[in-house]
Amino acid sequence: MGGRITESDIPCNEGKGNQHSRRHLKKLRALFESSWVTEDEKLRVAKASVWGMSRNWFLMNEENLENFSQFEDAFLQEFWGPQIQANARVKLYQEKCRGGPGVPLERYLEQLVEKARFFGPPLTEEEVTAMAISQYPVEVQRNLITKGTLSVEEFIGSSPVVSECDGEYTYEPRKNMLLWTLPIIDASNKSGAMEFSATALPGDFFPVTVNFVCKRSYANLKVTEVLAVEDDSPVKFSEETVFFTEKYEVV
Repeated sequence: MGGRITESDIPCNEGKGNQHSRRHLKKLRALFESSWVTEDEKLRVAKASVWGMSRNWFLMNEENLENFSQFEDAFLQEFWGPQIQANARVKLYQEKCRGGPGVPLERYLEQLVEKARFFGPPLTEEEVTAMAISQYPVEVQRNLITKGTLSVEEFIGSSPVVSECDGEYTYEPRKNMLLWTLPIIDASNKSGAMEFSATALPGDFFPVTVNFVCKRSYANLKVTEVLAVEDDSPVKFSEETVFFTEKYEVV
């Protein structure tokens, strides 16, 4: 068990009236589990953790709060009650997916599922799936419904399915990146193709970063000899020729 809780350990909540209220209580419980703390101390920490609207509410109700359990119930009722949750549900259904450059679709849907867990009771799998599908443009929604998508897990963590590929490919899940490599491009291998499918929006595929590497320079220059400045005597040397693009993107 840890020691006494200091002011710097205490999380802060300003009473914004959304799922942050439930998340705030979760942080407090985790703090109590990692420290030796009495019931009186829990209530003191709870008071110290609220600011702004939350602090005003606490001061108005302090005499009715005898322990942390009562604080939890009253805090949720005030800042994450049925009407507030109902309004939050409507807003989630009205949102549209903001996936794209800087916000991968998978990450956006993970955040959506995280929000759904804070409702009381939590949203069902069917509700979360319907909410996830509603985030897409209408034409994408039709496609997902036609395919019979039943679980939000079909969106999250799924890898692209490569059906055909010239050369080699790898998928990096943590970076949400598909890497396609053509080892040789010459007169007999002027082009290549890769076909794959993935659950995503068009904007998720851009920008496309292209790298070219060649062991021969564009001008085909070679170093044939190196001479010393003092007496023009030959100097041993080695060379490495690499031709590459500094940056090439398809946006």
